[in-house]
Amino acid sequence: MCVIINTIGGAVSTEDMHIHVRDAINDYNLLKSYVNRCVELGINKILMLDHGPRLSKRHISRLNTKNKIIIFKENVEKLKKDYPHLKIFCGIELDFCYDKAFNDNNNKLTDIGFDYVISSIHHYKFTNGRDYLKAVIQMIDTCKFDIIGHMLLKYDWKKCTDLIDVILNKVKEKGLIIEINTSDRSRWDSETLEYMIIKMNENGINYTIGSDAHSVSEIGHMISETTKKVISINKKL
Repeated sequence: MCVIINTIGGAVSTEDMHIHVRDAINDYNLLKSYVNRCVELGINKILMLDHGPRLSKRHISRLNTKNKIIIFKENVEKLKKDYPHLKIFCGIELDFCYDKAFNDNNNKLTDIGFDYVISSIHHYKFTNGRDYLKAVIQMIDTCKFDIIGHMLLKYDWKKCTDLIDVILNKVKEKGLIIEINTSDRSRWDSETLEYMIIKMNENGINYTIGSDAHSVSEIGHMISETTKKVISINKKL
């Protein structure tokens, strides 16, 4: 069983808080297959979502209209009734954009109502950590969301701890959450994970863990391994 202490000083729960359900947004039986896989893995806290409007034309946006969102929300509500022993949440992952009109449209979509909104940087390419972290700061300042998705710290982040501190201060001030993403694309190495856990604990910042699964087979990917590291770090604090 994989566990994550997802709230500072709070209870321990088994979670995957970043599962893309793709075409299952409007197919209840297919959506159930995602939940059943979570049950098999012992995951009892689940955030089901998919992408809102995308910047890249190569990528598909499935939650980009009010009608699509309403259908998805209705299906998730059915799941909550059919699986009362699980904590199932309905969400959306939004792209950050430097264009105000794009962000304003996304902000309006959040008004339809989700349990959690993840905001992430997908489209832009960065050559250094400072530019990337400045984009994260701008995202916090201009977008409506609950969780920072897959914050990349693969660049020269040790030279950018001042900007990380700015981000943590803004996250604390706004009551946001930082995701510990376990996908192969965005997973922090052990040193980075320990640094961020310590900093988040010092600032009383909540964090979630999510596989960023894009298929049923990817649910729970590296959650157990990452969670063991998180628990080990917390024990040392």
